[in-house]
Amino acid sequence: MNIEELLSSIDQQRGSKIHEFKLIHGTFKAEDAKRILLEMLNNKVNFHCRQIHRIQEHSGGNTTPSEIRMNELLDTIEVLKKVLLHAEKNNLDIKINCPITIELI
Repeated sequence: MNIEELLSSIDQQRGSKIHEFKLIHGTFKAEDAKRILLEMLNNKVNFHCRQIHRIQEHSGGNTTPSEIRMNELLDTIEVLKKVLLHAEKNNLDIKINCPITIELI
């Protein structure tokens, strides 16, 4: 989706609280899928690490939600690495369909 289509989609959905986008959509070589998915997941882990650090430095507040989510992401990364390794060893392509839904609340 190019920027014009994206803006048009947002304009059409302006009255709606829910917006849907295609974050990743396609078939990839296992190596490319690995790069795409692991980079995205690692960025999320890093976000939560920074969030935890920020909370601890500024307010000493509750970091449990970020800690839980970070651990979930780390578990996902480990499982995903095994799946991707299997695909690489067997010369299989990976089809990824990763929509994103944003709800204005």
